[in-house]
Amino acid sequence: MFQIYSQKSRLRGAAESKQGGRKENQDNIGFTDTPLGFLLVVCDGMGGGPGGKTASSLVGQYVMRYVMAADMSAPREAVMRNAIAGAEDILKKKVKENPQLAGMGSTLVAILVDKSSALVAHLGDSRCYKIRGNKMLFRTADHSLVSELVENKTMTEEEARTSRQSNVITRALGSTNNHEPQIDIVPYKRGDRFVLCTDGVWGIMSHADLMHHLSSPMDTEKLAGMLSQEIDRIGFSHGGCHDNHTVAIVEMMSDSILQDEMSNKLKTLIAAGAAMLLVSLIVNIVCLSKLGGASDNGLIDKMREENVRLSEYQMKYEALQKLVGQDRQESIDENFRLQKTVDSLYSVIEEMRVAALMEQPEQKKDKEDVHKNRMEKPVKGLSMSNAAIINNVIARLEETKNFKNKEQRISVEKKKAALEKAMEFLNELQKQTKGRYGSDISSLSRRLIGKKQRLLYVVMDNNKNFVSTTTASQELDKLIQDAKKLKSKIK
Repeated sequence: MFQIYSQKSRLRGAAESKQGGRKENQDNIGFTDTPLGFLLVVCDGMGGGPGGKTASSLVGQYVMRYVMAADMSAPREAVMRNAIAGAEDILKKKVKENPQLAGMGSTLVAILVDKSSALVAHLGDSRCYKIRGNKMLFRTADHSLVSELVENKTMTEEEARTSRQSNVITRALGSTNNHEPQIDIVPYKRGDRFVLCTDGVWGIMSHADLMHHLSSPMDTEKLAGMLSQEIDRIGFSHGGCHDNHTVAIVEMMSDSILQDEMSNKLKTLIAAGAAMLLVSLIVNIVCLSKLGGASDNGLIDKMREENVRLSEYQMKYEALQKLVGQDRQESIDENFRLQKTVDSLYSVIEEMRVAALMEQPEQKKDKEDVHKNRMEKPVKGLSMSNAAIINNVIARLEETKNFKNKEQRISVEKKKAALEKAMEFLNELQKQTKGRYGSDISSLSRRLIGKKQRLLYVVMDNNKNFVSTTTASQELDKLIQDAKKLKSKIK
């Protein structure tokens, strides 16, 4: 039995992990206070033999170590995604070192709690529940074949639980093609309980029976022990082949800043913001269709105006946060999501800008004369040959791939700056070549925009430097290779 307590995050609890009817326990559990809050991680190994136990142990230890090393000011979601991406890299390296471990993998469910909210990340069918009194207010969605069938109403929850295909996992670390975690931000109140468990817990009894146990008023230590004993009782009464089972229960001792329900004032504010973003997108699309090529200074000016307008709105939005009282933190979180929407809209506009250039490879001379001295130069003072420009693109991509630093934030910021510079050089190349290589340049631009977040992923190496993950490095290698192919075409 593990006892859990965090004065910093104001929670307490208990956890239990048992072998069940299997030869060894391939579940893994870990918890600790970190600079970003209290972290609890539960993993369930897959792959048989020594592989499952190895995978769950490597994943759990790496995620905890990575979050422990994070800067206090780092965004929690970005840190958690990077931690999980790094754990995937660790599993790949382990398989290369020991091919006998091929096929090993692990599910993961983790909760990172601070005063604002609980961040829940998961892959696979290990679950997180939020229980308030006798009600379940939140539950993660399994990444499994039967879960998809339930979602499509082909199968009921109970049929899925007892199905022979219930162990077919569609998203996990190591043994699947999809390693992207699903992340939820969950508010909490004093007395709420978060329950993290492997499928050996929820898979042995009906949902109603499990909720009956989890809503028991007994303290967390007794509840974790009682539930584990009940699982073993059921399992051994049915032949003793039941799965490993791990359950961790934490009870909150305070309310989160993020509230369950959004105030009407804040709902109105968010709706207004969404409407303005939609109008902004429409305006830019109309301008694009009227003004033609991306090099038209009118479009550039219009995009600048829209950017200023959105910035002004952002300032007003932040000022209004002071009026929403207890919903202040929620408004901050929504503001962050709103800004992400702004970024994605401008990414769409940038792709359209590149596509417009492809459709207009030739610029009329009189139009060139009118704008010759007014056209924006993304790279200040740039006067280079085409080959020199593409060389700069390649250099920035290689810089992104190879950059490393002791601080995660600095590493990500430097990589981001290098990618943005590469994009500026591509834009300049598109203008300078007048669309002659539009298809190749557009392809590179779209991939830079579409995969930017993945390209920024970092992982801690053996020297405690933050470096590009294997996934990021592979994507960058592909971009570098295609940039070099483009270089061979350019005259």
